[in-house]
Amino acid sequence: MSKLTKNNGSLASQYRQYMSTRLILLTLLAVGITLSLLYDLSEGSSSLSYGDLIQGLWSPESLPITQQVIIWDIRLPYALMAILVGASLGARWC
Repeated sequence: MSKLTKNNGSLASQYRQYMSTRLILLTLLAVGITLSLLYDLSEGSSSLSYGDLIQGLWSPESLPITQQVIIWDIRLPYALMAILVGASLGARWC
């Protein structure tokens, strides 16, 4: 009976290790996607600084109307669409 308990304890610890590794990997991927999104939003023919970009995302009324349009009406919809299409294609081929 103690052998069975020892094996179950080992299996449980292996599962905890697997889940913690998986959580770390998913967190790193989420951070990577977020950084890629911020880079995509800041770069273009009309480059925005990261400070202006963050300010425009949190309080759009504090930026000039041209920068608001660039962020909210042009770059953000395309960037979010790219993330959704990539996630859909990734989920399709799992």
